[in-house]
Amino acid sequence: MENPAPVFEWIMGGGILGILTFSIATYVRADKQIDRVYQRLDEKTEKLKGETVNKDICGIVHKNVDTALQEVKKAVECVPKIKAGIDMLLQKNGLKNND
Repeated sequence: MENPAPVFEWIMGGGILGILTFSIATYVRADKQIDRVYQRLDEKTEKLKGETVNKDICGIVHKNVDTALQEVKKAVECVPKIKAGIDMLLQKNGLKNND
């Protein structure tokens, strides 16, 4: 072996080619992983859009629930008075309420 330079050039060329191949493969793999992350993010966003409602709709629903609760509260306000009346009737007739 008189001239070792071609061997070194061949090894250096192969090393550069190996590094280049590794870099391209890493770039492609990372790009696929990033694409998958964005795809999953889009899937979750679509799922959340299907599961949630607009804030305006929530406001309307809360307003209706508040109105319904006020009506129930008004309807239930007379229950203690009715109980007091029943207790008075029972006492008048000589009976006791067992609650």
